[in-house]
Amino acid sequence: MSDYVKKKVIRLPFPQSLIDKLEVNSCLDCEDYLKEKFNDLWGIPCGFDITCTEANIYLDYIVDYEYDSEAGDWGHAWYLNEEDINKYKPLFDRGEFEYDPNDLRKVAFCWYNCCEPPDYYEPDAITFENI
Repeated sequence: MSDYVKKKVIRLPFPQSLIDKLEVNSCLDCEDYLKEKFNDLWGIPCGFDITCTEANIYLDYIVDYEYDSEAGDWGHAWYLNEEDINKYKPLFDRGEFEYDPNDLRKVAFCWYNCCEPPDYYEPDAITFENI
């Protein structure tokens, strides 16, 4: 059944370095590897997941997940500060692939889950904590 879903995530554009490392054609072919590496940190409602948006594919660490939200369609993204990078980088490092920690973003968004979520990655001025 379709309904609104609200998520707060730490988002990384899916790392091409992982696709190259595993010698596969698609990020979706990396899922078994990621499940093994992230183990207890894999899956919904909170943990790592591959997110396919309307425009891009991301590796998301889901911080908060709410189903049946009446909040409508919206989304915001922010750069991580040094404290956030120190908190979340070790989680992403468990994947054992190359990436730039400056590419990590905090993202909060809500969408009607009968389709792919809109693409949110570029930062804006709304505060993460107030979403």
